[in-house]
Amino acid sequence: MTPLLHPAIDLLGGRAVRLHKGDRSTARVYAEDPAAQARAFVEQGARVLHVVDLDAAFGGPRQLALIRRIASAAAPAPVQVGGGIRDLGAAEDTLEAGAARVILGTAAVERPELGGEAVERFGPDRVACGIDIRDAAAAEETLEAGAARVILGTAAVEQPDLARAAVERFGSDRVACGIDIRDGRAA
Repeated sequence: MTPLLHPAIDLLGGRAVRLHKGDRSTARVYAEDPAAQARAFVEQGARVLHVVDLDAAFGGPRQLALIRRIASAAAPAPVQVGGGIRDLGAAEDTLEAGAARVILGTAAVERPELGGEAVERFGPDRVACGIDIRDAAAAEETLEAGAARVILGTAAVEQPDLARAAVERFGSDRVACGIDIRDGRAA
């Protein structure tokens, strides 16, 4: 199986940014208009976009209006959204804003039953689990390995039980691995 790579847009303060090792204070803006960036990715051939709402991930308000604009700009390419989705209400709001799929991250670890509840409520095609790979060697192996092995092999580098549980709950085709292919760090 060939891994499917999705360009990512990380949202912070209404702009597309990149963080160094997840540190908010290191935010570097790479697009003032994330919706225009989404359209550009699709025009360059992206079939799916991955959006992370860093504002929500850091405990701030969800960027639902911006997510709606991004989903509209990216159409017909679907947009999957993660970041700060800690309950079914946040998942529902994000899907209603135009996300094709929500990505559960920390919440799926802290409350494993959330994944099952979300799949039951929204359907298996609209919910996935996200695992960030933070090791450069793991990122390189991930790109060569294929999605099923990514989760059971590479992502298992740091947390094998989490990776196996995610695959068991969601299926290997519904586990998103976040990798920054330039330096091996999850953004």
